[in-house]
Amino acid sequence: KQWYQRRVRATAVELQRGWIINHQGEKLNITDGGSLKTGPMAVTFDGKNLRLVLDGSGVEVVWDGLVSVHILVPMGVVTCGLCGNNDYDPTNDLMTRDAMEGTPVEIGDSWAVDRFRRCQKNIPNSNQRCASTSRRLAAQRCEAIFKTNALSRCNIDPAPFIAGCVADVCSQEWVIDKVAPECIAASTYVQRCVLDGTNIWNWENSAGCPPLYRMQDIIVSEGCPQDIERLLRRKARLL
Repeated sequence: KQWYQRRVRATAVELQRGWIINHQGEKLNITDGGSLKTGPMAVTFDGKNLRLVLDGSGVEVVWDGLVSVHILVPMGVVTCGLCGNNDYDPTNDLMTRDAMEGTPVEIGDSWAVDRFRRCQKNIPNSNQRCASTSRRLAAQRCEAIFKTNALSRCNIDPAPFIAGCVADVCSQEWVIDKVAPECIAASTYVQRCVLDGTNIWNWENSAGCPPLYRMQDIIVSEGCPQDIERLLRRKARLL
C-alpha cells in the first residue's frame, strides 16, 4: 500500500510513502526525531515510524512509510471499516459498508475511498495468481523466515503475516521494489511485536533481509513527492 487515509472528526489525513503527511490538502514533511501538532492530531517521527495520536481518544496510528500501518484503539472507542466495530465481539467485525458478510476482498473493496475511480479492483481468488508459482513452495518460503531465532522470540501469532506473505509471493507483489515479500512480512511482524513490548534486534541478518537503511532508501526514493534532500542524506551515509 502506498498511502493510508484516516478521517478524524471530519478531518482528513493521509500518510504517504516517504513519511509525508497530507492534512486537509497540505503536505507536511516531518524531520527525523521531529514532532508537530496539526488539528486534533499530534505527530512524532523517530526515524523509523510516524506515530499519529488523536487528542482525547487514545487512538494511535503507526506508519512505517512504506506498507505497514498499525492502528491501536482502546476498547470502548467506536470504530468501523477495516477496524471492525470494537465491541468486544470479533465475530461481527468483518462486515461490508452495507453491514453484510463477505470475503476479505469484498469487505476491503466496500470500504475503499476511491472518489475518482482510479483504484483497480482486487482479484477475488488469490489462488488464481499462483498459476505459475507453487503455493506450497511460497508457503515454505514465507514460513521459513518466521522460524528464525530472532522472530521466534515474539508471542504474536504470525499466521496472518504468513498468509499475507504467501498472497504477495503469488501475486508477484514487491517485484518493482526489489524487496522479497517475506522481508516485507517480517518487517511488519517485527513492528507489531515492538508495539506489543517485545524488542527484536538485528533480525535482518538472520532472516537474510536488507538492513533497515536499505529499506528506508526505498521508502524515500518512492515517496510522494520524492524527498530529494532526505534521499541524498541517506545515500551519503553509504559512501
